[in-house]
Amino acid sequence: MSRKLELAVRRNRRTKLLGECLQRASQALRLPPEQIELASLEQTDSVRSKYGPARVRAERERNEPRRTFVKTPSREVLERTFGDLKARFPVVPMYLFLNQSEYCGAVRVESSVILDHVLDIISLDDQDLLTCTEDGSVGLFCAHVTERADGPVYRFQAWY
Repeated sequence: MSRKLELAVRRNRRTKLLGECLQRASQALRLPPEQIELASLEQTDSVRSKYGPARVRAERERNEPRRTFVKTPSREVLERTFGDLKARFPVVPMYLFLNQSEYCGAVRVESSVILDHVLDIISLDDQDLLTCTEDGSVGLFCAHVTERADGPVYRFQAWY
């Protein structure tokens, strides 16, 4: 499928999903829907293409300063990690990728808002936190997954 046709199909689907997307972002970030700013599909694709390589690079450099990795079944440990990280993490505009971002665009929001609401954004085996700056140099990942028989775990990664 050509790029133009692909974007046209996605824009068409956007019209059906936009209300749901804005509602989900509004709920997770505790912002009124009219304050939710969505990036264009082209901008979303550009930033999303930088997210994966940046996350892989951060994983390889996990022992470097300004990298945070946590894997825990405890919500409290994760909340403490966010509290500690907020003091060091830069306040920068980021692109938040939700399940509907492929069709509606990524949500543009400051990193401090995202860190305040990480646990409202993610859900067990469904919605992960994927967010980064336009160039991918600053980012966050968090997932709540069922990995083992003894229950779900949180996986969190930050690079800045």
